[in-house]
Amino acid sequence: MAASGKHTKLSKDRLSLFTDSGKSSVNLLSKLYKEKKTVASISVYSDPTTNQGRISFDQAAKGTYKECKVGDVFGPSWATFWFRISIEIPQDWQSEEIHLVWDSESEAELWSVDGTPLGAFVGTTGDDRRAEYILLDYAKGGEELGFYVEMSCTAMFGNGVGNGWGGLGPNPTDLDKKFTLKTAEIGIFDRLAHTLLSEFTIIADMAKQLGEDSLRAHQALYIANQIQNEFDLEDRGTWKSCRKIANQFLSQTNGSSQLKLSAIGHCHIDTAWLWPYAETRRKCGRSWSSQLRIMERHKDYKFAVSQAQQFEWVKQDYPTLYENMKTYIKRGQFVPVGGTWIEMDCNIPSGESLIRQFLVGQRFFESEFGIKCREFWLPDTFGYAAQLPQIIKQSEIDYFFTQKLSWCQFNKFPHHTFYWEGLDGTKIFTHFAPADTYCAKADVKEVLHSVNNYKDKERSNEALLVYGFGDGGGGPTKVQVENLEIMKNIDGLPVVQMRSPADFFERAEKEGRDIPVWVGELYFEYHRGTYTSQAKNKLHNRKCEYLLREIELYAGLATTVNGSPYPRQEMEKLWKLLLLNQFHDVIPGSSINQVYRDSDEHYAYIYKSGNSLLDEAFKNFTKSDTGNSYSVFNSLSWPRTEVVEVPTTPKNLPTAPKQTSFDGKSLFVVSAPSMGSSPVEPIEISETSTLQEEKDKIILENNFVKAEFDKKGILVSMFDKRAKRQVISGKANQFVLYEDVPMYWDAWDVDVYHLEKRKDVDTESQCKILEKGPLRSSFEVSFNVGKKSRLTQRISLDAISPRIDFQVEVDWQENHQFLKVEFPLKIRAMHATYEIQFGNWQRPTHFNTSWEVAKFEVCGHKWADLSESGYGVSILNDCKYGYACHGNVMRLSLLRSPKNPDPDCDMGIQNFKYAIFPHLGTLQQGETIRQAYNFNVPIQIRSLPSPSMSSAFTLDNPAIVLESVKLAEDSDNEIIVRLYESHGGHATCRLSTPLAVKKAHACNVLERDIASVAWENGGISLEMKPFEILSLKLSL
Repeated sequence: MAASGKHTKLSKDRLSLFTDSGKSSVNLLSKLYKEKKTVASISVYSDPTTNQGRISFDQAAKGTYKECKVGDVFGPSWATFWFRISIEIPQDWQSEEIHLVWDSESEAELWSVDGTPLGAFVGTTGDDRRAEYILLDYAKGGEELGFYVEMSCTAMFGNGVGNGWGGLGPNPTDLDKKFTLKTAEIGIFDRLAHTLLSEFTIIADMAKQLGEDSLRAHQALYIANQIQNEFDLEDRGTWKSCRKIANQFLSQTNGSSQLKLSAIGHCHIDTAWLWPYAETRRKCGRSWSSQLRIMERHKDYKFAVSQAQQFEWVKQDYPTLYENMKTYIKRGQFVPVGGTWIEMDCNIPSGESLIRQFLVGQRFFESEFGIKCREFWLPDTFGYAAQLPQIIKQSEIDYFFTQKLSWCQFNKFPHHTFYWEGLDGTKIFTHFAPADTYCAKADVKEVLHSVNNYKDKERSNEALLVYGFGDGGGGPTKVQVENLEIMKNIDGLPVVQMRSPADFFERAEKEGRDIPVWVGELYFEYHRGTYTSQAKNKLHNRKCEYLLREIELYAGLATTVNGSPYPRQEMEKLWKLLLLNQFHDVIPGSSINQVYRDSDEHYAYIYKSGNSLLDEAFKNFTKSDTGNSYSVFNSLSWPRTEVVEVPTTPKNLPTAPKQTSFDGKSLFVVSAPSMGSSPVEPIEISETSTLQEEKDKIILENNFVKAEFDKKGILVSMFDKRAKRQVISGKANQFVLYEDVPMYWDAWDVDVYHLEKRKDVDTESQCKILEKGPLRSSFEVSFNVGKKSRLTQRISLDAISPRIDFQVEVDWQENHQFLKVEFPLKIRAMHATYEIQFGNWQRPTHFNTSWEVAKFEVCGHKWADLSESGYGVSILNDCKYGYACHGNVMRLSLLRSPKNPDPDCDMGIQNFKYAIFPHLGTLQQGETIRQAYNFNVPIQIRSLPSPSMSSAFTLDNPAIVLESVKLAEDSDNEIIVRLYESHGGHATCRLSTPLAVKKAHACNVLERDIASVAWENGGISLEMKPFEILSLKLSL
């Protein structure tokens, strides 16, 4: 062969002749199948009346089928069509590898005639296309085969209008989308052509990706050029010669110092997103059956699967597949990971909800497979709260994997391998895959990117590659697995080894050198709108979290004190529904409309069943069905004195009510003991609340504060009588509309420039006086907001508190507007403090650096606080999570109006409450934390007698919060008591109870004993670290 001179660039360009699908007539892509034939017969069955058209195999097997053909069109969105296909293998196809090729432009599943799911088809034109199934490795010729194909009328990423995606992210659902059966063929697969094409592609990619200065890149280019020179498309003998040339290059191995890349297959399946929950159940079956087929042929292949909920769905819907999965779980190929019920959002759920994710998830994996997950697997959530390391560690998990912070908008996170230190000081070994994706394509480009992008190369020689198609499921393809086997140890690339996540983490932690530490939250610099989108969903989540908390307390006490049966099965169902809807595309508000109709049904069930259980728990706790008077029940761990509403005046009261509310309820001041009950016995107080109406203002006043409002509800003055100082520095309780058009992810994002385009709500209003004291004073204002919306607000001040409450109803009908309410305060502070799960976290109020600018919108729970020396102000809420505190102005985010992917997001009637609470001293001294709990957990008024046990638990230190009391998972004679230190300091306290405790143990959140603790004289003395979460198991 004569040399033609050096032509490096042209040689690189020439590589595409061998791999480009647009040039398949001159390369091996046209030779992957020696011959194809249409399947012998196809018939179809559907029943649109069944479960939104979703049909089980058992029903399909009994169905009436009619003939159909390639080219027929099927729909609408989410419908199911079952095809029965007959296949006849020609006699002259003897000794060949035979494939079925199916493309219905949609997702589909191949089933055996006895009801075993065999593998998925994905009809797309992209790399995630999955159209082939191996029927026979070695045909005899003349075989007659039969199968079913279950076609789901959905694309991999849902059924958005048009091609599914627009300028602002995923489009709303097209409910009438149609899909065409494009291909139904069998073919003779040419394994030699396929293998040569794979090997050449890897060599060619090394030539292109290693860089101009790489010796190995030039060697790869030379070898690829040699292969092309040897190759003759019509002479299979040259193909074998080409493979020999390729192997000369591929057999050259690495040195011992090269990066070790642990490859783990994965198919991230969003539990709901651009498709409803019912479709996710089928995505799991389709994706996982395909992965079992790969495991059959690749014994080293490892596939990580998270989310216990999805396992339970497959157990229910695909029992044969589930049993087959168990086989591969035992072999270590199908690897359950994560330890949680679903891959939850970590901003919105309460601390107790996060604990239950791990408790329910880990118990499922242990009961079903006898394993305990060792790694918390959460690659796609929109930020990670600072208390997670402690919760993870207490769930018996040692490691944490994600990659989401690689998306950050302003600042790139500085590490891939590090210890994450949480709020209490707990450290968890953490790794972000340096490929910056959980859907790596397993090609040379991403393998090399894992090396070049790795931020901790000097400290670690181990990294993780998580590969396979995801979000909509799918997982790795056979080609991806084969590529990694080829790249296992090639000079010029990292060493690639298929390992389980736990094996990787053990190696990485052992091998790491001076691993850095990151302290505090992992704030995600994107998707800040998810703190606010789908407001009703967030309200239902908060209310249901506290409903289940109340049930567990009173039903647990009824069981342990009075021997009443505990509703374990129903409570498990309710918790699983709540945890399900905390998935990281549901509770954040970033799913399609149908998902929120599903979640509305779930929450409605929780309310209905939960309230029935709570009623029953109160009756069992008091051992009575009804009473001639009323009792107050307080589930919080401190005594409370509050103004309460009673529907009618109770009998046998020593005094008549001091006030009747505007809607006819009796108002009393009552006291309730810590975590207990007492009769409604009105307390005589000297404090009063008054309302004075003047021409252009309304004055609310009590012994603590004097607040002046204009007739539009604007708070123009708030004077704290205790501190003798003004609280606000401008118009407070001011509603503001911001134009809210993000660069792309509509329901997800609010961009910083929204702050530059604001409009104060200042429209004509109607004002109505409701109550003038002496226990409560209130008035109501109504006015238009934006172009189409209407807001009504009831503003009230009780006699015994400096807190002013704002109860709001909005008929919200806006388009890309963001509604906030703001409070300019006479406070100067460099940081604001926000409640998070089991604690609080400070964030800057200034924009000094890009890291601080990035936090222009942040997440908090029941309260946020701005304090200076000796004084502060807190904003409380009952269902909101988005805050923006800049300088001295505190803003609470209320409602958004994105249109993608749900055009009805937040439209309609919205109800919520917030409050302003000025306090003396620090937020801890001023009892902000208790006030926020009181605001969210009202005293329960019941027409029942008080139980004999007035107070179930008491604490003697206000820094300690008793968050939850529940029956132990495995015993009716043990109670779990969960406390946390809320002030951020070392603390001692005594927990007391009249319960007959025989012994006590400290336990982890999985309720496994850690150590025996001394229980003496009806209680226990405790020492707690700052923000420590402590669980006690009390044996009765």
